[in-house]
Amino acid sequence: MRWYGSIALFVALAASCACAQQVAPSPAPATPDAPKLYHIGSGVSAPTILYAAPAIFSEEARAKKITGDCLISLIVDAQGMPQDPKVIQKLGHGLDEQALASVNQYRFEPAMKDGKPVPVRIIMKVNFKLY
Repeated sequence: MRWYGSIALFVALAASCACAQQVAPSPAPATPDAPKLYHIGSGVSAPTILYAAPAIFSEEARAKKITGDCLISLIVDAQGMPQDPKVIQKLGHGLDEQALASVNQYRFEPAMKDGKPVPVRIIMKVNFKLY
């Protein structure tokens, strides 16, 4: 039997999600060809998860009964695809890699500004619990 982690998206929509959290604005892109990154709020809606792949426990973490949250920072591009995921709060024991693999499979309804899809940086919380 496989153990799955539960996943929550932390975005700045407190009215629609009790677990919402304000996401800080992203720094300006380093190259002029890179698309501008927006931040949620001030007319920019949050992306919505359309598909969330389950995060699977690593064998090591399951054997050691490791649980907790792994935080992943990523860009949701204008097509709703995850880009540039990075672990910002680690759990170790193979769970960080499992969280990244899961988040890379996500699909989103992109963030919107003035009726057009825009890229935003968000923070995802991947929760690993043993049931």
